[in-house]
Amino acid sequence: MLKKSLVVVCFCASVSFGQIYQAIDRTESFCTAYGSSNVAPYVVTDFRLLSSESNQTLAPTQFEANDTYTAPAYPDSLSYQSMQLRSMVSVSSSSYIFSNTDWTGYKILGSFAITALLLKTDQQTYDALYDWKRENAILRETSPMVTKLGDGMYSLGMFGGFMLYSAVFEDKKAFEVGKVGLESFALSGIVVQILKNTFSRERPSTATQSSGAFHGPLAYFNQGENRKGISHFDAFPSGHTTTVFAAATALSDMYTQPWVSYASYSLATGVAVSRITERTHWASDCFVGAIIGIFSTKLVERLNYHTTDFSIQPQAVEQQYGVLLTMKL
Repeated sequence: MLKKSLVVVCFCASVSFGQIYQAIDRTESFCTAYGSSNVAPYVVTDFRLLSSESNQTLAPTQFEANDTYTAPAYPDSLSYQSMQLRSMVSVSSSSYIFSNTDWTGYKILGSFAITALLLKTDQQTYDALYDWKRENAILRETSPMVTKLGDGMYSLGMFGGFMLYSAVFEDKKAFEVGKVGLESFALSGIVVQILKNTFSRERPSTATQSSGAFHGPLAYFNQGENRKGISHFDAFPSGHTTTVFAAATALSDMYTQPWVSYASYSLATGVAVSRITERTHWASDCFVGAIIGIFSTKLVERLNYHTTDFSIQPQAVEQQYGVLLTMKL
């Protein structure tokens, strides 16, 4: 029983990697925006954001406690907001260098390491979570409902609603939220389908061996006469988990209140766990899906709100849907 509990706890913690990713990402962005090699950098503690239409920015050397200044919001996409700095402490140059490190490589390496660990324990994790569901009446009732929240129709409806709201009430921020959400949905969906058909992994409900067999590229389309259903070939990664984590990241980035981030990622983690309890995915499927969702949204934000010659936009023409990629030459 203790072993099963540890497996469940480790899986939930690994799927909640998105929350840790957000904390690192925001710390890195702040240090990059306000750091300076010529002066001792500052770390802001206890601040709140105020509405402002000003575009003025101030250098780090001009910061003083209890004064109100204007600085780029995170992400730096929508407009500039006013930040009231209530208390600040100077940090050493060595601490600043560590905080200002590019974490991208560490994030990728960490993701691969956790995926490898989960692949080794997929069967044990599945057995533990599925046994938990069978023994818990509440979980048996809620799991089928929670898992539906990862369906793409919910994301399309939610972010489409943001776009409609922005059109009716001329709300620019709602437009940006809808735009990022729909673009990340399209991008992550394409990536997931490519990987599903590349690895062709069996789902738990149809597994012919422990942790499900990987059949290789396009296995579903390369079958002989005794054809198997698609569930034998499309487990890795989890599309539902990808979709819900992409949406959670978009909401968390655009609305920086802590409760939005915690609520979004908690719900996303619940969907990921339900994909296992519903016998549709393995733990590694869900973790990789979560990472794809997070990174897809981050890429969309970077392409939209940072200087680049490359852009991505959703397209819908006569009931045909896709993504338009453009590059300036």
